[in-house]
Amino acid sequence: MEYHVTWTIDLDAESPEDAARKALRIHRDPDSWATHFEVRDAQGNTCEVDLGFPGPNELQARVFVLIPLEDGMVGDVSVFANAACAQRAEQEWLAAHDLTDENKREHASDWGTGIAIWECDLKPRIPA
Repeated sequence: MEYHVTWTIDLDAESPEDAARKALRIHRDPDSWATHFEVRDAQGNTCEVDLGFPGPNELQARVFVLIPLEDGMVGDVSVFANAACAQRAEQEWLAAHDLTDENKREHASDWGTGIAIWECDLKPRIPA
């Protein structure tokens, strides 16, 4: 059977081509939530299918929590969907604090300044 599948997104962009590039980038991102489709069959019957919304037994995911410390105080904690994004943010933080050198990083750590990435399970609360 043949189906017509539609995915829709609203974006701010400089041009139609820019909008299409942004949509394609979002759609191809493996961590994207762009997983909701409208599907129409040959008889014109439509249904909505969301391949990204987990079923009741799948409500768990891995997240990467970036925890910066300055003088022993926790700073702005960030959560990322994948390790690569968390590691990129970690490198940006280290560069902004002039801690890209391992010796400087070790010295700063002795005084309570550093950054860590924790890999955690995300378990959404399901209302009873």
